[in-house]
Amino acid sequence: MARKANGDDSPNERDLALKLRQLALVDRVLGLEAENARLKKACDEEERLRAELQAVYASRTWALGSAMKRVVHPFGARRAR
Repeated sequence: MARKANGDDSPNERDLALKLRQLALVDRVLGLEAENARLKKACDEEERLRAELQAVYASRTWALGSAMKRVVHPFGARRAR
């Protein structure tokens, strides 16, 4: 910004500088709020997927599949050497 010869800013320059700082702060706050909303949505999605996974683990189909796996491979999977 242009300064007067004695080094003092004019009132208009000070106002402009203040308004630019305020605008920068508002921009930063809006950016942080948007990031917070994005993270909350991701967290909600993670919780929904965890609940869905727990429902699968609690299902009869999962229990039967796990039981069949133990019957077919009672000592775990064996590798050919």
